[in-house]
Amino acid sequence: MDTWGGGENPVNKLANMSEVEERFDRNLKLAMDETQTEIALQKWKLTSDEALTGLYTSGKAEYFDFIYVDGAHQAPQVLSDAILSFKLLRAGGVIGFDDYLWTEAGVAKHNLLRGPKVSIDAFTNIFHDETKHILGRNHQVYLQKIGR
Repeated sequence: MDTWGGGENPVNKLANMSEVEERFDRNLKLAMDETQTEIALQKWKLTSDEALTGLYTSGKAEYFDFIYVDGAHQAPQVLSDAILSFKLLRAGGVIGFDDYLWTEAGVAKHNLLRGPKVSIDAFTNIFHDETKHILGRNHQVYLQKIGR
């Protein structure tokens, strides 16, 4: 899921997002052509709020084995993506977060809400009893959802 609109990341604002999307599609096709396993892939041009709530209301609660959160970098959206994604993750599944230490040049050090870290930290604290930290490396954090 992606809007392919570029978002708040200054690098994306300079990019031709149509070309980025086309490259993404080509890379997906190459990867899928290499596998022996059938892959059910759906690409949605939606905001994460629209896509994640749509998945939940269509009966996909606790459905996914792996969810990788790498979208918006503003704290409120990262927290929303984390919570909505967690509802879609089955017990034993893994949720990964990218860009843990990402900062918006010249801004995030003074405004914690302009980066993902504060939200990922809040999520790991709030869901501490329902997760197990399995890996944190470089700019990524991985948690496993444990059954209740």
